[in-house]
Amino acid sequence: MDKKIFKVFRNYDFRNNRLIQTKCNTPIQDEHVANKKFVLDEIIKATSKPPTYTNPSISLSNSWPLLGEVGESISGFTATYAKNDAGNLISLQILKNSVQVIQGGISPLTYGVPFLRINGDVTMQAMVSYGAGPIKNYDPSGAPDARPAQLLSANAPQAANNGYFSAPIALRGSYANFYGTPGALPDRSSTIRSLTKNLAKSFNITIPAGVTKCIIAYPASCGDLVLTSVVHMGILQIQIGEYFTKLTNWKTDAGVTNPVIQVADAAGVLNTYKVYKYEFLPFTNNETFAVTIPA
Repeated sequence: MDKKIFKVFRNYDFRNNRLIQTKCNTPIQDEHVANKKFVLDEIIKATSKPPTYTNPSISLSNSWPLLGEVGESISGFTATYAKNDAGNLISLQILKNSVQVIQGGISPLTYGVPFLRINGDVTMQAMVSYGAGPIKNYDPSGAPDARPAQLLSANAPQAANNGYFSAPIALRGSYANFYGTPGALPDRSSTIRSLTKNLAKSFNITIPAGVTKCIIAYPASCGDLVLTSVVHMGILQIQIGEYFTKLTNWKTDAGVTNPVIQVADAAGVLNTYKVYKYEFLPFTNNETFAVTIPA
């Protein structure tokens, strides 16, 4: 570049497009000033930074644990769309097992219709449709971003999107296990449900000093207790699973004899269970039984 033209650019206010007054006595020819704008535009283009874009976000929230007992009533899901550098909200939906259960045009969107946990998964998800976002300018040139719009890109204007999904929420239901050290043997669903509930396949039972009974109940779809299913966690860690025997005398909660051992789920629906008892001489100290429910 001609040194005289360079002096023009060196003293040029790029942002406000004006020549800064200087004490430089070097003459600047008219043709230099005439050519300044073209060359200056090229310099600004070459040194300008392209804009970046922040992706939109879509989320679905609720307060329920992912795992719970079959029959629990679940409700209260909220979908939220934040557009950031994308376009305005067109449609917001909440889906249950991929089927729309509610749709709206505002954010947040709440779904409050309760449903029951099943023995398996119910998957909830939010989906949003939104318009194209605004085009930003290069800095400092002010030239509009000419890059083609793209979906969810930090390096191009945000394109319209007709199906942007939140992370799914898989709410799993499982039939509960029950255990405890009651004073009397259980003989109906309500007495089983009064024991400690557990959804894990492995757990510990605290045996207080002085008690003489231990009860374990779990869904009949699981296998029978074997020797290794229960371990008395003392110094010797003795396997005692085979000392547990099945209960056979059973009644409905109304007191009617029932040949099938059934325990209600969280919604009151009866399901077939296996109920085991272990009767023993009282311990002088608290003890622990480690239980593993067979597959």
